[in-house]
Amino acid sequence: MASFPGPASFGSDDELIVMEEEDEAFGSDEEYLESSEDDDENDEDETDEESNQVEPGDGGAEEEIEGDFDRLVQSIRSRDDPAAAAGLTKDWDFSIEDKDAEFRDDLREASGVGRRRKKGKGRQLGPVLSQQVRSLIGDGNQAYVDSDLPEAIRIMQEVIRIEPRAASAWSVLAQCYSDMAQPQKALQLRIMAAHLRHDADEWDRLATQSRELGHNQQALYCYRKVYSLDPTNVDALWDRASLAKETGDLKTSRNAFLSILKRFPHDLTVLAELRTILIELSDLPTCANLFQQAFAHYQQRYPSGRGMDVASNTEIPGGGFGLMEILVLADLFNTLGEHERAIDTIRKGCRWLQGRGDQKYWDSCNDDREYDLLEMAPRLGVGDGGGVEPGRYPLDINARHRLAVARIKMGEIDEGKLHANAVLSQDVLDYAPLFAEIADAYFERDLYAEARPIYELLGADAATSSLYILLQTAACLRMLDELKEAAEVYEHGA
Repeated sequence: MASFPGPASFGSDDELIVMEEEDEAFGSDEEYLESSEDDDENDEDETDEESNQVEPGDGGAEEEIEGDFDRLVQSIRSRDDPAAAAGLTKDWDFSIEDKDAEFRDDLREASGVGRRRKKGKGRQLGPVLSQQVRSLIGDGNQAYVDSDLPEAIRIMQEVIRIEPRAASAWSVLAQCYSDMAQPQKALQLRIMAAHLRHDADEWDRLATQSRELGHNQQALYCYRKVYSLDPTNVDALWDRASLAKETGDLKTSRNAFLSILKRFPHDLTVLAELRTILIELSDLPTCANLFQQAFAHYQQRYPSGRGMDVASNTEIPGGGFGLMEILVLADLFNTLGEHERAIDTIRKGCRWLQGRGDQKYWDSCNDDREYDLLEMAPRLGVGDGGGVEPGRYPLDINARHRLAVARIKMGEIDEGKLHANAVLSQDVLDYAPLFAEIADAYFERDLYAEARPIYELLGADAATSSLYILLQTAACLRMLDELKEAAEVYEHGA
């Protein structure tokens, strides 16, 4: 076996194996985030990697972690001058910058989010230590017991020079630096030792300590090791996802939350976390697909539109998939231009929440007479309703707004106006965003005469006005050949 560089290559005690500054040794968070952005073009291939995952208990995870250790040691071994030996530079990043595909789909059976499952110690075979190494370890331990920390450090460095896989040497070094009030070095040395022990709980503790010290990239690395050793530990996966989200690493966060969702399909807490991330990443199709699958699941599970909340032991709408989730799904479809699906979501979703899920005959109506208001004029003739009388069922104003936008954007202006007028009859101060979206829908369809009064209403009050509203108002006036008025509004906006 090739021997490790001698003590001289470590430089002074302050240059022991790991660098003085964690952000240099492990790569800065900024470097990590920049490098992770280069993988965007590979996202489409990530969902096809499940067959390549390591099975729990087959030794694959341990081998991978030991491979990481060997590469880290090789990085140190390759440095011949003291300045280079002072650190690992970005060599740690090969693992921290893990491929999201390799990590995301490593899914196994688990029971209970939020409940840690303790695993026993991993295999700790390690190398067969020579008599020389065993003797040195004994001397180093004695030096530590005698509080001779410099001597203990010197001896344990020599042990590592001869046999880098002597885990106890790394641990004693870590304790020495801890006693010397250098927690950062101590933590890094414990991380090196953890590569040789394969104890998921130890990696979890190291992740927590890294996070407490503000070393987020290092914590992400440790959380990944927890999960690779113990795929039932969903808490570690959640911690990784949450930390990645906090630090702006949205791709890692997305993939971790998707992994949790595969273990606990349609979980609304996970969906809520994913929604903001996927929207930020402009991955609206994935977001819409996840919410659509959850919608179908909850409809099937709670056909009455009501379900028990385990925490409060009370009935809640949709078993948790309520109006807000339906509105989110409709918004996603409208944004994607799938307006018919948005309409279908609102109509079927609100019907289901009202306990009328079995009234499927409303689906034969191409219009929205199911939710006609009492004050709406009677529809003339059979039309697209198949002879079905208006239902006059209540509809939340936010849901009606989604129908208005979808109908207008589809070009079904008359139907859209029925809903739009109902929304516009509300107080503009309470529903300004809905007013603006209806005006925008009219504007996109070149219906400037319809959009103009809504923009003017919004622009008349400082609480609802904005530069955008004023510019849209002026654009409507210009398109309606009211050039003088348009110029005045442009002037006011400037």
